[in-house]
Amino acid sequence: MGNKTLRLTCLVLGLMAGLLGFGTLGYRLTEGWPWLDGLYMTVITIATVGFSEVRPLSLHGRVFTMVLIFAGLIVVSLIGTYCARLVIDAGISNVLGGRCMSRQIARLKAHYVVCGFGRIGSIVCDQLHRAAVDFVIIEKDQACVQAAEQEGYLVVRGDATSDAILRQAGIERARGVIAVLNSDADNLFISLAAREINPAIKIIARGEEPGIENRLVRAGADVVVSPLKLGGLQIARIVLEGHQDAREDLYAVVRQATGGI
Repeated sequence: MGNKTLRLTCLVLGLMAGLLGFGTLGYRLTEGWPWLDGLYMTVITIATVGFSEVRPLSLHGRVFTMVLIFAGLIVVSLIGTYCARLVIDAGISNVLGGRCMSRQIARLKAHYVVCGFGRIGSIVCDQLHRAAVDFVIIEKDQACVQAAEQEGYLVVRGDATSDAILRQAGIERARGVIAVLNSDADNLFISLAAREINPAIKIIARGEEPGIENRLVRAGADVVVSPLKLGGLQIARIVLEGHQDAREDLYAVVRQATGGI
C-alpha cells in the first residue's frame, strides 16, 4: 500500500469515526438517549435510508439532526473528492511514468535485455546493477513488474516471446539478451527471435531439462546455463575438494559461463 493510499484510508476512517462520534454525542446531549440509540440514529441519518426516528425528537434534536445531515453530506463529498483525486493522480502517474521509462529505454545502447524477473532473473539484475551495466527487464507478471519497478529498474511489461515486446526493450541495439524464464521452450523461442532480430547479439539462455542445451545452441544461444548444474557443481566441490573459497569458485564459473558480463 502506497503512502497516498495509506493517508487516504486513514483520512476516510478518521472522518467517518469523527462523524459517528459527533452524532452519537449530540443525541446524547440534546435528547439524553442511550449511546446505542444515538449511534443508530446517527447511522440512519447519514445513510439517508428513510427509517423512522428511534424516539420522538425535541426541537433541539431536530435542529441537531439537520446539522448532522449537512455535516454528513460535507464529509461524503470530501471523501468522494479525495478518492477521485487519488484515482486521477494514479492514472496520470502511470501514464507519465510509462512514457518516461519508454524514453529512457529508447536512449539505451549496448545494454542487456533480461527476460524474466523471477528468483534467478532478480539475482542477475542485482549483479548487473551493482556492476553499473545497463539493462532492461521484460516481465509479464504484475507482481514481478512492481517488484522490479520498486528497485528502480527499467521494465517492459509483456511476453518476452513476442517480437514486438523484444523490440520495445530495444533488442536491436542491445549487446546481449539473458533468457531466464522458467520454461525451456520460452527461452528457446526467445533465442530464435533474438538471433533473427539482431544477428550480432550475445544470447545467454537458461536450460533445465536434459538435452535442452544442444537445442538452445542450435536456436542461437551462445551460452546455456543450468542453475541446477551450477548448484550441483558447487556442492560437489565443497564435499570433494574442501575448498574454503568455494563461493568464489562458483562466481568464477558463472562469470566464465556468461562471458564475464
